[in-house]
This record gives sequence, C-alpha cells and structure tokens, in this order.
Amino acid sequence: MVSNYALGKNPEKTPGLNRDELSAVKRGPSMMLLNWLSDKKTIAEMMKDKYLFPNIMGDALAARVPPVVLTTTEFDFVRNHAREARDLYKRNGTFLHYIEYGGGYHVSHNNFEMAQSDVWFEDFAKLTEYYL
Repeated sequence: MVSNYALGKNPEKTPGLNRDELSAVKRGPSMMLLNWLSDKKTIAEMMKDKYLFPNIMGDALAARVPPVVLTTTEFDFVRNHAREARDLYKRNGTFLHYIEYGGGYHVSHNNFEMAQSDVWFEDFAKLTEYYL
C-alpha cells in the first residue's frame, strides 16, 4: 500500500481490474488507518504526502533511494501499488528484484496454513542471502 492509487484514480477506467478488485477500490481506504499514519487532515492533503504514499516521491528522490527488492501477495488493487513501485524504481535505476505471488490475499504470506507462506519465506531468505 505505497500508492495513492485508490484515492485518486477512477477505478472504472483502470485497465486490468477484475470484479473483486473494482469492489475493493470502491469501498475506499480506511480513514482510521490513514489518520493514524498521517498528520494530514483531508484526503486531498494525504494524496500529496510522499511519506504516506512513497510512489509519488518523484524521479529525483526515487533515484536516490537504496536498491529495492519488492514482493507482493496482494490480490486486489493494492497489487497495482507494487507494480507502480516496481516501475518507478526501474525507471530510476534503483530496482533489483520483483516477485508477485498469486492466489493469496492481503498479507497472506503470514497465514502459515497457506502453501504460499512457505514459498514467500523461502524466497525472502534466498533474496536476503543473494543481495546482502
């Protein structure tokens, strides 16, 4: 959840969203969570907050971040946040690796009853060993 994507885009005009993704976008963000994370008072102010939504930091700042590895287990519009981040870092030369896991849900890699969880943690260990 690194983008203001769900706050500012018209979901009906977003290519590639399935019915469940579109439904999740239409429900909107959790204002309680956003208010807890940000000192901004309105959605308009929050939408411009690059600390709340790092994907809007711009190319100049993105080019200065450390090398980035991204993984996502999202199934809905939040998956697009990860793709947007991937593209931002690729464009600015700070991208290392991206993995998108299918068949899950929000933070499903922490549900240890799902096979996806083992795969995610194994991959995380491999990425850590390789890049660090």
